[in-house]
Amino acid sequence: MVNAALGVSEARRQALLTAGQAVPQFVSIRALLDTGASMTCVDPTVIAALGLAPTGMTQMITPSTGAVPHNAPTTPRHSQSLQRPTRLL
Repeated sequence: MVNAALGVSEARRQALLTAGQAVPQFVSIRALLDTGASMTCVDPTVIAALGLAPTGMTQMITPSTGAVPHNAPTTPRHSQSLQRPTRLL
């Protein structure tokens, strides 16, 4: 688990500034980094705080769904990678 900050990408930040729109502040999160994962999952409240909206759906299998796929919303990669962790546990 790491403490991290998630924000919009530099390209998204520039697009917002060019359009005269506010750039969302970084959101502090606790994250579990799974180097073997095929996708990154982020709580919907963090996505909303960054002003991003789901654009589609994808199927994923989780430990709680077993072999039955779960439909999950997808968001374009307008978010910046996790910042340097401030503390590792």
